[in-house]
Formats: sequence, structure tokens, C-alpha cells
Amino acid sequence: MVAHPRETEALIGHDAAFEDALTAWNRGRFPHARLVSGPDGVGKATFVYRLARHILAAGDPAGSDGAVQIAHGEHPDLLALEPPEAGQGTQAVIKVDEARRASRFCAMQSARSPWRIVVVDPADALNASAANALLKDLEEPPGRVLFFLISHQPARLHDTIRSRCTPIRLAPLSAAQTADIVRGHLPELSAPEAELVARLSDGAPGRAQTLAEMHAGRIYREIVATLGTLPNGEPGALPDLADRLAADHATFAVAAGLLRQWLGRVIRTGATGTAGDELVTGEGAALQALAGRAHLEDWLDVWDKAARLFDRAETSNLDKRQVFLSALLEVEAASRGSGGQSADKRTA
Repeated sequence: MVAHPRETEALIGHDAAFEDALTAWNRGRFPHARLVSGPDGVGKATFVYRLARHILAAGDPAGSDGAVQIAHGEHPDLLALEPPEAGQGTQAVIKVDEARRASRFCAMQSARSPWRIVVVDPADALNASAANALLKDLEEPPGRVLFFLISHQPARLHDTIRSRCTPIRLAPLSAAQTADIVRGHLPELSAPEAELVARLSDGAPGRAQTLAEMHAGRIYREIVATLGTLPNGEPGALPDLADRLAADHATFAVAAGLLRQWLGRVIRTGATGTAGDELVTGEGAALQALAGRAHLEDWLDVWDKAARLFDRAETSNLDKRQVFLSALLEVEAASRGSGGQSADKRTA
């Protein structure tokens, strides 16, 4: 089970960014709003809550009352705006009523600390009305209130919100750092498997831990083994793979991300002529063979179609197995040198 970032004390790989923020705070030059961005799972929320502990708990040790309250989500001077967990076929959204809580919170007197903190995690989840409500507080900031907006894709935020925030960009960690963090949380995980999920996560420890818990290494190997034999695979292999990888919503979400990632590697192989380092045994030869079976434009089209299929499945109540099979058939059609035409016909 992935711990909430407010419960996580260790911050690995972002020491320089944290020291810069701490220096600004100690010198009294800390802006009222920070936009903390980086890949999903890279440690943005952990970074923010560590800063919050320093500001609100005055650098108290982890076991102090203030730090414990933050870890439990009970500190009276910290408000976290987070979307409710999304159900199947719905998106996680922070609505305007939540954003208005921030306005009421800002109007209150602090309880324990001279400062109050509002964390929006992630700001990407704000709907239009909520973003407008929050913008009013960002444009006319109350005294001694700090805003931390966490974003996986800051370019998608409203320009005015971005302009009111000072950015902090957290870079991906190395594969070795990521693997060490994952094994710290999951000591039963083998070193090779930890390295694989670390590389699949692109240096985002939170995502790597989720991938490990969802057995993403096995899923990725299945994708490579099945699609790497196209167009000469066993009859029924694609429907069988779709059955397994769309067995439940969580498995579907992980598998869809891994398929998109693998298609991205096919595209890079076609564009550069080399497969790069293998993530699993035999992947390099499979990538080279598959990339050469269609034009680069065809593979880009397959990636785009698969991405749109998966995005629709996440926001609509579609048959996950049929969606996954449709994406697999797009890959098969391209491997036969027929673009995406046959997949459309076969799933019509």
C-alpha cells in the first residue's frame, strides 16, 4: 500500500530544490504561491509536505505534535484540496465547493502556527469553476497564507494561475535511486524487478511502487512477448491477452499505460533505427522487427488511436476488454503493413 506523501519523511533526489526553497524561506523571500511540477509520482507532494512540516511545525522532529498532525491530515493550519477517488468511467475532479473551502480557510485565524498552508493536489484536477474560485485567492493573497499547487502537467493549467505562482520543477530520479526507494517500501521485491519498474516509471518512485504492486513487470513481459511475434502470433493470442489485461479496472489502467509506453519505444526505434537498452530479454529484437514492418507515420497513428481509445475508456463506461482488444488489433494491422484499417473493420 502506497503511503500518503504527508506520512513520508524521506525525500530522495530533490535535495537541491528543497535547499533552494528552504533558503528562500529563511531569508524571508518565500513567494505566497508555488507551483510544484514534475512527472506523476516523482515526489512533488512529498516535497510539499516536507516544506509544510518545516514551516508549520518549525522544523520539529517527526514525532512532534505538529508533525504528527500533518502526517494524519489533522493540522488546523493546513488545508489539502484533493479530488475524491474516481470511480470507473469517471474523472477525479476538484469542484468549486472544495475551492471555496480554501477561501473560508484563508479568512480564519491560524491556530498553532503563525502561518497557514493550502495544498492543491493536483491542481490539474480543478474544474473551471474551482480554478476561478482559487484564482481570486491567488490574486489577492491573505496575509500569512501560503499556496502550494502540485501539477503533473502545468501547461494545461490556466495561464493566469500559472502566472500567479513561482515554479519549482522536480526532475525524474535515476533508475538506481528509484529502485532503492521502491525496495525500501517493498523489501520482498527482487532487485531485477525493482530495476524494471524503476525504468518503466521513468524515474518516478510513486509510480514505480504502484507498478510493482500491480505486477507491472509481468504485464510488460506479456505485452512484449505477444506483440513481438506479430504478425505471426498464435491464433487467439490477442483476445486472450485482452482478457487478462482488462480483468479489472486497476489492471486495465496499468496495462494501458504500459502498452502506450511500449508503442512509444516502437516509434523511437523506427525514428532512430536502434532499439536502445532492453527493458526485458528479447525486447530489442522485437522492437527492431516490428518497427520495420510499417512506416513511422503508421506507428504514430497507432499510438494516437490507442491513446484516444484508452482515454475514452477512462471517462466513459466502455467495455474495457473490447477497448484493449481494439488497441491490440491496431498494432496487429500495422504489423501487416496495413496501417489501422483492418482493426477498424474487425471491431466494427
